[in-house]
Amino acid sequence: MRCRRIRYDREDCYYHLMNRIAGEPGEFPFGKVEKETFLRLAVDLTRFYSLDLLSVVVMGNHYHVVCSAPAEAPGKEEVIANWRAFRGSGPNVIEPNWEDEATVAQLAGRMRDISKFIKDLQQRFTCWFNRTRPKGRRGGLWADRFKNVILESNTALWDCLTYVEMNPVRAGLAESPGDYRFSTWGRMVGGGTHPFAGNLVRHLRQYLGECAEGWSDTSGSLPNWPPTWPASPLASAAKTARPSLPKRKPPAIPATASPSLSAAASATGQTGP
Repeated sequence: MRCRRIRYDREDCYYHLMNRIAGEPGEFPFGKVEKETFLRLAVDLTRFYSLDLLSVVVMGNHYHVVCSAPAEAPGKEEVIANWRAFRGSGPNVIEPNWEDEATVAQLAGRMRDISKFIKDLQQRFTCWFNRTRPKGRRGGLWADRFKNVILESNTALWDCLTYVEMNPVRAGLAESPGDYRFSTWGRMVGGGTHPFAGNLVRHLRQYLGECAEGWSDTSGSLPNWPPTWPASPLASAAKTARPSLPKRKPPAIPATASPSLSAAASATGQTGP
């Protein structure tokens, strides 16, 4: 029986969302074009949804999304602004009745719903994927309902971000996460801007401390990135053990740089997605 998904509405909540395609093990139908399209669609949907995306990584047969969902639904002004940013405005655009409180409330609830976001993302990508196959394709693409994990502990968000961005390294697709172009980290390293830089700054600043100096909520660039830690969490995130950090307190920043991302990856000794 289909069970209702657990939602945490008492305060802003972080989620790790993921899903993989149907098919036999070892099938990797997503090439460069497919990965690029999925990432573009995810970025495009942020114009409508009030979720704060922090990280997106697209692999050969699955994806990872890390995001924050607000506890409260957006207000009427934000709902109208988001709708117009996504749907457009003008004399030829038919808008909802903004004076109808029920309509506004329904849209506001949708804009903060992770299930609606993933549904839109997967459906849009599936339609594009089926339409662009050489011989055409019909039917579903995804193996099951998407999975979501609530990130609750004081270091869970950072652990999850580093784990997700290290996926291409563990799979042997890149020596460093910055070399993989189909991820938010790779976008930042390769192009100089992070697609969700403002979100990342707001949500990580609370415990990055000195590492976040010079960061701007409105700039796509992140100076002093990756942050320097006493023990690189990039290595720890790929292992079972988690780094032990004081709750909501930034760790001391050593004078020397932390190990490189590629060194952190090789230290794990793990391969595969």
